[in-house]
Amino acid sequence: MRLPRSVIDNYTAGVNGISEQARSALADVLSQTDLTGDVAEVRATVSAAMQRICGASADAAAELSASVYDGIRAVELHEQLGNFATDPSEYYEPDATDGAVRAFADDLVDGDYDAFAQKCADRVDYEVKVAAGKAMVSRAKHDGSRPRFARVPSGRETCPFCLMLASRGFVYRTEVAASHAHANCDCRIIPGWPGTSVAGYDPAALYNEWLDSIDNKAAERAERNGTTVEQERNHIMAAYARSGGGRHYERAIRPQDKPNFMDDEKSAAQRRVLAGKMNKEAKGAQDKYEVMRAIAKFDYAWKQHAHSVDEDNKWAKRVNRLMVEHGITLGDFVQYNPAPAEFMYKPK
Repeated sequence: MRLPRSVIDNYTAGVNGISEQARSALADVLSQTDLTGDVAEVRATVSAAMQRICGASADAAAELSASVYDGIRAVELHEQLGNFATDPSEYYEPDATDGAVRAFADDLVDGDYDAFAQKCADRVDYEVKVAAGKAMVSRAKHDGSRPRFARVPSGRETCPFCLMLASRGFVYRTEVAASHAHANCDCRIIPGWPGTSVAGYDPAALYNEWLDSIDNKAAERAERNGTTVEQERNHIMAAYARSGGGRHYERAIRPQDKPNFMDDEKSAAQRRVLAGKMNKEAKGAQDKYEVMRAIAKFDYAWKQHAHSVDEDNKWAKRVNRLMVEHGITLGDFVQYNPAPAEFMYKPK
């Protein structure tokens, strides 16, 4: 199902509202604290306040995330997840906050009190954003439907690293989806099931935008350093690989340049062949589970090649239509365990 953009925007507004309240509370504490005093005492006072504020705001962000998760799940699967206890340690770590304040205290030693205050405020915002993402993934640990997650940009300009993560679509299952955040980050971690999409969220376009950002950065560095664009581009991609995020894009090539990319004419021909075979197997099926196996089987075959967004959308519509024809819901499909890929139909 296609989620309205308002779902993401309202969620982002809620998270940002929690962050603004938390930063306001911190500003009150800092205004009443003599930052020019003993560094150890100031650090201890601010750290205690930060842990209290961040803990409360993390709880609020987690509660909001849970409600958004349950809402999306109800729309997608037409059923409620149910109540269960959540462990706060899954989305907030007080020791991490304390460690950050200790590091920021170097600015107190240098007498740069504005920098110290700004870093603390940014940390509060960061903690809220991380808690929202981690709580969303934590919710899924109790969900037998095994959703995947996507990082969906919303609001402010998206940083290159977030662009790279967002360009992968609904592929994440673990905290990897929520592990990256930064101050003023407006990317939201959103659950998805087969057929889930978000209005205005186009992973392929984000992938191209990410590659463009790398090209621009490489060109700027090459001009400044007297090197070639290719050299700088390799350095940038090496940095992505070291960070762990670039392992999925060791070769930064656009979809249409991939060895297994099909142009629209060939994609259309393959779509017709696979759809015909899928329909034939579905008609001979004894029950809906055999129909689901046929869908999984030929969807796997389709995904062995890269296609344009338009062709992928056409294939998805054909699959959705077959599901409707046989009374298969998303709830049925997410609980179905398709045959291993090695036993599925593979096009010659």
